[in-house]
Amino acid sequence: MSKMDKIDQTKEQYLKRAVYLIKKAHKEAKDQNHKALKAISAYKDTNSKQFLGLSLYNTAIWFKQFWAINLRAKTIRQYRASLIYFCEVELLEGRLEKEVLEKIKNILSSLKAGDNKLLELRTSAQKQKHLSIKDLDAISEVLKKSKNQWATPTIIWLISGIITGLRPVEWKFAVYDEEDD
Repeated sequence: MSKMDKIDQTKEQYLKRAVYLIKKAHKEAKDQNHKALKAISAYKDTNSKQFLGLSLYNTAIWFKQFWAINLRAKTIRQYRASLIYFCEVELLEGRLEKEVLEKIKNILSSLKAGDNKLLELRTSAQKQKHLSIKDLDAISEVLKKSKNQWATPTIIWLISGIITGLRPVEWKFAVYDEEDD
């Protein structure tokens, strides 16, 4: 993948994430019948489909007031970058004033993430990072009874992974060097 493809891919992800955030803020404001609903704007998503959302300024305020404290710093950085990129596109297309963009940047740059110790673990942080001996024994018992041609190699591969510490994706490039044992 060329560097330009990667940049285009990132820009598209930023736009999709920003659209999601604008829609989410609008929905939450509607659910709460919040005063932020007084400033609604029409936007276009990545498929040029029109949707309604809070003004970009109010979306930034919503982010600061309601979301930031519940997010980790890495997530805030991604959301901030997405919203700022979306705002910059709106500026280039004449749908946002430079002064408003600066206000939005100021709001977003002042965001404080939640305390990692107090935030609940999400997605991959909750997943087990290793194969326990108990699980290995259970899998081995099933594979030993199996008539499948890959049963024995699978057991060997699992045990070898535990011994070497290699992750499944790393096996493709693994090489045994007899000189270094």
